[in-house]
Amino acid sequence: MDNNDGDLQNDSKLQELPLELLEGYFPTHFSEGKTTSIIKFNINTQRLLLKIFYNFTKITDDKIDSLINITLKGICEIYDADRCNIFRVSEDGTKMCRTYTWQQEGLGEDFHNLKYGEKETFPWGRNKLSNLEIINISSLKEMPEEAAKEREILRNCGIKSIVSVPIACNDNLLGCIAFDSLRYERKWSKEIIAVLTILADIFGSAFKRKAQIEELEQLEKYYHTVFENTGLPAFIIGENMEVLQSSMNWEGIFGYSRKELEGKNWLECLPKEEIEKIKNYHYARREEHNDAPQKYTAHVIDKFGRVKDCLLNVSLIPGTKNSAVTVSDITQYNRIGRALKVTTAINTAQLHAENEQTLLENVCQKIVDIGRYRFAWIGYITSGEQQTMMPVAHAGFEDGYLSLLKINCKRMINFDDYYTPNQIGKPYVCRNIEKDSDFPPWKEEALKRGYKAFICIPLNLGGESERAILVIYSGDEDVFDKEEVTLIKETADDLVFGIKYLRNRIARAKTAEKLENSLQQKDSLLLEIVDALAASVEAKDPYTAGHQKRVGALAGAIAQKMELAPDDVKGIGIAGTIHDIGKIQIPGEILCKPRKLLHEEFNLIKTHSQAGYDIIKNIEFPYPVADVVLQHHERLDGSGYPQSLCGDEILLGAQIVAVADVVEAISSYRPYRPALGINKALEEIERLKGIQFDAQVVEACLSLFKDDGFQLFGDCKNK
Repeated sequence: MDNNDGDLQNDSKLQELPLELLEGYFPTHFSEGKTTSIIKFNINTQRLLLKIFYNFTKITDDKIDSLINITLKGICEIYDADRCNIFRVSEDGTKMCRTYTWQQEGLGEDFHNLKYGEKETFPWGRNKLSNLEIINISSLKEMPEEAAKEREILRNCGIKSIVSVPIACNDNLLGCIAFDSLRYERKWSKEIIAVLTILADIFGSAFKRKAQIEELEQLEKYYHTVFENTGLPAFIIGENMEVLQSSMNWEGIFGYSRKELEGKNWLECLPKEEIEKIKNYHYARREEHNDAPQKYTAHVIDKFGRVKDCLLNVSLIPGTKNSAVTVSDITQYNRIGRALKVTTAINTAQLHAENEQTLLENVCQKIVDIGRYRFAWIGYITSGEQQTMMPVAHAGFEDGYLSLLKINCKRMINFDDYYTPNQIGKPYVCRNIEKDSDFPPWKEEALKRGYKAFICIPLNLGGESERAILVIYSGDEDVFDKEEVTLIKETADDLVFGIKYLRNRIARAKTAEKLENSLQQKDSLLLEIVDALAASVEAKDPYTAGHQKRVGALAGAIAQKMELAPDDVKGIGIAGTIHDIGKIQIPGEILCKPRKLLHEEFNLIKTHSQAGYDIIKNIEFPYPVADVVLQHHERLDGSGYPQSLCGDEILLGAQIVAVADVVEAISSYRPYRPALGINKALEEIERLKGIQFDAQVVEACLSLFKDDGFQLFGDCKNK
């Protein structure tokens, strides 16, 4: 510690303080014989305290430690104390650390054990100090039993008596100041305790002041570090909008050095059309009713005249008319964002494009409108040795530029290199047309139209005859960096995909149209075959004329009532229309016999299901029609024929045709009996519901007639 005591020795004003300022500070009820010496002693003590207090009020922060050491020395000498220590509470509050000490010469160094005072080691003492109580121990024997451990530590350190006064600020313990007696046991007077209490107050204020100064210094360093190292250009502008202070980041991003920027009017860095807006914000921020935004976008002109998209964050510095401003350059961010929007828009356009030309024109327009590029065009490369370029779509400021281009692709850019397997779609980038010596001979024409940078991306649409390029011109130089090029390359890839997708979609549509026509022709042919087959049976059995058509109509209606798929409804209707096709091989005299059939005759009739299946099994119906024909006489309980199938072994279509067949047969006239009517037919299927016929099929059929008014015989009433 610095022990320079110049402030104490040379302050003549303190040495000449009037005595009346000291009256009443200490008690004056001493005995007559000692009065003069005691008064002189007290006056000297009080002069010293006043001098100490005065010195602490005007001392600079860097001399506080020296002044504390000088004070400890002076006070020890006046009161003949062996040692004076100051302990400070650590930041974590777990211990007290000796930060200042002064000791009479020749008393040894046996107090090293008291360098730290842990809470666990000195619980009694720490508790009293935490409660802001004074510890006054004339003899270690006076210490209570709960302080036995602390008494032993003090004895081992050679301490015979001790007085300790807490140092506090706003009732918060900061530490303590203590006198130690090492030579003999000693009683500590009220005057000594009063002096230590005054010193504790002075030191507490000094420590608080020092902590505040250190905190301010740390804050200053912190904010200076933040100001300089945020990575963003920052500056402070005054009430008249002059730049008072700037960070070091300006030069790297906007080109201005500190020297060039500081003292400059902030408005000089803004485009003319935005000056009024920024001025209004600036002065509104200084009014009582401040409605100026803290964050807003604006354009800033850099040292080289380039206009950049920026995000400004402006705050008024409290207690001043100055504003702190940070500037984020979002030019590239906006450009990347626009490039992403272009990709999204192009993907959307591809989904709705009707033809390739419209798609290409739409793509160029979106690149210009959304990406804010000056000009974009797409060209197809002709095959052959010359590989000339034929522009097919463009958008933006063209002004006759394309008509000037006589592009020999191999001379301008050897596109053969760009279509090799490892180079397909590799962009050609020129970030500054004016400075690029390799730019084609029409550089002057490009510059006239404000083109400052461009990118050309080959589009590989297929073989050598399917090659194209996408060219984009920017009105800004030094654009098309790596990230932007990557996004534009993705846009080009999406365009290639879109063109191929559109071509495939158109080709598929044509194929589908041909296929549809073919299927319609096939369906028409199948229906003709079905009608012909049905007619052939009816020609042989005139008594059942129309039976198959009515069964087909009813079967289709039942299937629709059950909400089956349209193709299934159609297939079941066809199956019902030709379900008896196998009867074509049964002799006519048996089919038309006007009496009940003999057993052998009925067995012959039963063969018509298998015969029908064999006739149509090789015809490609869009439904298992042949299987339905085979199974239409099968029953749930296994009593049907020809395979005696049960339950789920029978196709649903066959179960529907079975119900329709029975309803139509009972309702209609037969050579061996009169027509029994629709009611009798419905009673029969309801009686056998769940036994021979599927319950859901029966319910659908009943609902058709009872709820929907289905007519089995067309315009005639159901019989």
